[in-house]
Amino acid sequence: MLRLKLRLLKDNTSLYVIMILMSLLLTAVFGNAFNGDYKGTIFIEDTTNSVENSDLIHTLEQEGSFDIKLVSHEEGLKKVSGREGLMFIQLSDEIKIFELKPTVERYQIEKLLNDAVSSRNTLEEYSEKVYQIISENSEIAVDKASLVQMVKVKVKVSEKNDKVFTLDHQIFKADLLSNFDAKIHYMVGMTLFFVTYSLLFTVGDYLEDRRLHTLDRMMVSPISRFQILTANVIPAFLIGAFQIVVMILCGQYLFGIQWGTQVGLILIIGIMYIFTMTALSFFIVSLVKNMSQLGAISPIILTGMGMLGGCMWPLEIISSKMLLTLANLTPHRWAIHGIETLMITGRASEQTVIAVGILFLMGCVYMVLAERMLAYKISD
Repeated sequence: MLRLKLRLLKDNTSLYVIMILMSLLLTAVFGNAFNGDYKGTIFIEDTTNSVENSDLIHTLEQEGSFDIKLVSHEEGLKKVSGREGLMFIQLSDEIKIFELKPTVERYQIEKLLNDAVSSRNTLEEYSEKVYQIISENSEIAVDKASLVQMVKVKVKVSEKNDKVFTLDHQIFKADLLSNFDAKIHYMVGMTLFFVTYSLLFTVGDYLEDRRLHTLDRMMVSPISRFQILTANVIPAFLIGAFQIVVMILCGQYLFGIQWGTQVGLILIIGIMYIFTMTALSFFIVSLVKNMSQLGAISPIILTGMGMLGGCMWPLEIISSKMLLTLANLTPHRWAIHGIETLMITGRASEQTVIAVGILFLMGCVYMVLAERMLAYKISD
């Protein structure tokens, strides 16, 4: 049976090739799109040309994440309407922000502006108090505007030169993994996502055995349900392991990803993930009656789990506790977390052991459920 299943793998060759190419293509697209070199454009109109507004513009420029361009009111609105920038900011007596829709960058900009305005107001209050103290305790007439401006300059120079604390540091050891980029996450995430389709439809050949009544002949032969299950699972497991190896090789030679010194442990986590998803695939197959039903529900289940598990985006950007809790129920989350932790730290840790253990436990649970469902369907 196992020899027959391995020979039948060639019938799904196009599927495996498409899944590998899709993972590589989306890695290239998303990895380059979020590599950190992108700077959103912000258009600013300064209607007052005051020192305060100049300081605000300087604060935004110093942040370094945005490309700041000074424009007129009409030009700013036109460019934002044409999607040429993130937003248009009008600096007058008050700050107005114009944008087509709310963006993540808006909150960052608002925080920078609020901090700058708060700092400016604090400096104003401090300068006023200094003027009051001097004017009340000195018989010499003091020009308020000149004194306030002098105090502001002194405070800014002091903030720039007199640090509250200094940090001395030394890097004892560093390698290429210290610059963890987006391509690594998407290489791992997309491979783990698309390999699930290969696994599911390889295991799905079991449905053809049922349709053609081949399974009936298997059941009257001197083999156990576990042997039937194993004969269907091993080919899918081998296909998944092959795609993991392709991921490592293509990541290194096509995308320049340095996997570090723990490639062996990365393979172990990948193989444990394949074991878990193969068992899950067989459990899903055991719930449906034919390939049509499998083709209908598989995108919903696999895409949903992939999104929750962090294949499409890093879970670090998710703040919803409910979504993060659901992510812990997916094998994807533990596989990605385990592999990325190994690459960042360069050594095995408690998190690595936890990831492998949870993947193995999930795989065993799904395998038992699949075997029980198989027994139920046969007896039925």
